[in-house]
Amino acid sequence: MAGFVRVKLLNLEGNQLSTNNTYIEIRIKEAKENVDGNLSFIQNRRTLRLEWNAFFDSHLYDRRLVHIGILSNSSKQQVAEVMIGVHILSNYCHQFNDWNTVTLDLNPTGKIHMLVRHFKNEQDSTVLASKEDSRVDQKLSLHFNLLNLVTI
Repeated sequence: MAGFVRVKLLNLEGNQLSTNNTYIEIRIKEAKENVDGNLSFIQNRRTLRLEWNAFFDSHLYDRRLVHIGILSNSSKQQVAEVMIGVHILSNYCHQFNDWNTVTLDLNPTGKIHMLVRHFKNEQDSTVLASKEDSRVDQKLSLHFNLLNLVTI
């Protein structure tokens, strides 16, 4: 199954913390095999710091994991976490391009609720882009067309 997943982080349940006093850190990690045959999780991309109800995307590559950390606004310390494979997230999607509600158990306690959508490829997401995004795309297209005219 190719493509990518888009995830919207909604809220917390059963934890002393709420979405009002926490934020999220997303780390995309790749499992790499060491010379001794053990797996290590390597983070090749920057850490995303998100507010609640924000989106993030991850392409569906073998051995790719998403580490979701819940951090306290006041202490900046991680208070809960979960790690899940992106293929597992995509398996929660019953049909392409439909939002599916997913609830994951947090470590050490609590649950996180999110919406997950699986796109087959980049074109699927562009078709579903918002009007504002399409306006930006039109402006960029016009800009590049003007640049091409100038260079001809």
